[in-house]
Amino acid sequence: MISLSFISCSQAVSKDTKHRLKQLESKLGELQQVLKIPGMSVAVLKDQQVIWSRGFGYADLENNIKASSTTPYLIASLTKPVATTLFLQLLEQKKVNLDDPLSMYHRDFQTNRVHIRHILTHTAATFAEGMKPGDKYAYNGSFFGYLASVIEKGCGQPFRDQLVKGILQRLQMNNSVPGQNILSTANLSPAIYTAEILGQYKMVLDSLAKPYTLYGASENVLSPYPPQFIGSSAGLISTVTDLAKFDIAIDEHRLLLAATQDLAWTNSLTNSGEQIPYGLGWFVQQVGSRKIIWHYGQWPTFSGLYLKVPEKNITMILLANSTALSAPFDMGAGDVLNSPFAIAFLKNFNLEKTVLTEREKMTDSSVQRYLKSRRDRVRKVKIINNDSLTSYTGQYALDSTHTVTIGKKADLLTIEYSGQPVIDLFPESDIQFFVKIADTQVVFIKGENGKVPGLTLITNGKQQKATKK
Repeated sequence: MISLSFISCSQAVSKDTKHRLKQLESKLGELQQVLKIPGMSVAVLKDQQVIWSRGFGYADLENNIKASSTTPYLIASLTKPVATTLFLQLLEQKKVNLDDPLSMYHRDFQTNRVHIRHILTHTAATFAEGMKPGDKYAYNGSFFGYLASVIEKGCGQPFRDQLVKGILQRLQMNNSVPGQNILSTANLSPAIYTAEILGQYKMVLDSLAKPYTLYGASENVLSPYPPQFIGSSAGLISTVTDLAKFDIAIDEHRLLLAATQDLAWTNSLTNSGEQIPYGLGWFVQQVGSRKIIWHYGQWPTFSGLYLKVPEKNITMILLANSTALSAPFDMGAGDVLNSPFAIAFLKNFNLEKTVLTEREKMTDSSVQRYLKSRRDRVRKVKIINNDSLTSYTGQYALDSTHTVTIGKKADLLTIEYSGQPVIDLFPESDIQFFVKIADTQVVFIKGENGKVPGLTLITNGKQQKATKK
């Protein structure tokens, strides 16, 4: 086992705390192995200092590059608390109001019924179902994405620029990048994005953890990166040690007044007065006698967990290059005890052990269901004639605007859907192919003289016909 990695403040860590961290390291390593997570990084803070940080596994399996405490990951929805902080700064400056209608900030809203408060608390999404905004909590990252427009109008500059100036540069988060597409973005302000800063971004992007999807019992398949943008819902690239700088700044009230932070860390209420598991940009939960502040991240190939116990002044930050930190555990429901990673942290610091032990058994079942779902997707690959593959290549029209492109590399077909990343296709019969990283199959239609007039695309059980151009 790799020894614990303490930073400069390690002399302040008690023998008891080191023992607890050693136990936590063992449990996290066990979970990483069981869930087949390729690479994972962790930082633990106590009293505004990082007392332990390290990596598990690999940031890049193909090149044998190990994960470390400075490995950069796409942090997915852990971007939300960061974006919320920018909004709350504007709230303190009285440039925005929680009850401003979204119609003031984005043309997608033709009604004044949806307010900023609703998207910050995830009580806006049910509006699309005919309910009154604020009636019900339903976690929805797409709606939260509208917060970027609010921030832009409130501060008078692009969301990305405000993120860089207001948080990343201010806190010297030098291993964080505001969007994977930063180097290809036109018209960047040279006053903000100097040659030196762009050079630093390139170094971080060059070391960005590779994304993987678990196929079957143990095969981690190299996968495309998620959409390369930056917004209030997702897109920030960071490390656990850079996020630790953000966490310290929060606790030292260098970004927000204490009263404003308390507002964000107070459970919101529905229109009927029912308490929901979300404050403003953060999950807020009572575990036994203690308040837990947390958020999770989940994209198809990245995940994370950010968990704080203010009463104990401790924090754990976890990032991974697969979805397995979050996907098996229904984190959007608002219960951090769905996560075995959270339970491992809380148990090792003597927090409500009786409650946690019972919930740990439930998370074990979630892990097994997740692994079974991966094994159940395995399909047998068939070797077919290379000439047959060539006959399938070309463009297929799903409708007037969407196209499927079938390509070929070596002895495999590839599929590209309307400009999305190219993905490998594997044959299970002469006409039927499948994708390892998603529940997607392609069935080719064979006509006369070996011609292929079309295909059927099956995604999550839904079928779509496409005609060859």
